[in-house]
Amino acid sequence: MILIAAFLCETYFHWSIYIITVVFIGARYLALGLLMHESVHGLISKNKRINDLVGEVFCAWPVIVSMKSYKVKHLKHHQYPSLPAYYLGSAIIEKPNAPRFIEYLKRYKSLSGMNFVFNTKDKLNKH
Repeated sequence: MILIAAFLCETYFHWSIYIITVVFIGARYLALGLLMHESVHGLISKNKRINDLVGEVFCAWPVIVSMKSYKVKHLKHHQYPSLPAYYLGSAIIEKPNAPRFIEYLKRYKSLSGMNFVFNTKDKLNKH
C-alpha cells in the first residue's frame, strides 16, 4: 500500500494529494513499527522463528530498522521504564535513580524543553 500510494502521488501530483499521501504513508510506517514492537514481545506468532521472521522481514525492514537491535534496547527499557532512552545505551546503569534524574531535568530544563512543565508545576503548587 505504501508503494502504491507513493506511485499514485508521483503520477498524479497535486499538493493536496501530496499531503494526504504523506499522512497515509506516515500512518502505515507507524503501524509497521507497532507490529514490530508486538513481534519483539513474541505476540505475532507462538512459534518464535515465525514471529521473528515476520517481525524482521515484514515489519522492521520496510522501515529500515533491525528488529534485533531494537529488541535489545526495548527489552532493556522494560527493566528500567522510568529512564529515558539515551540512558539505556550507557553501561553505567546499575539501577534507576528517579530523584537524581528529576534533578538532572530541573538543572537542564531549558535545554531539554522541560522548562514549561516544571514552571507550570511550580505555579500550580503556589496556588
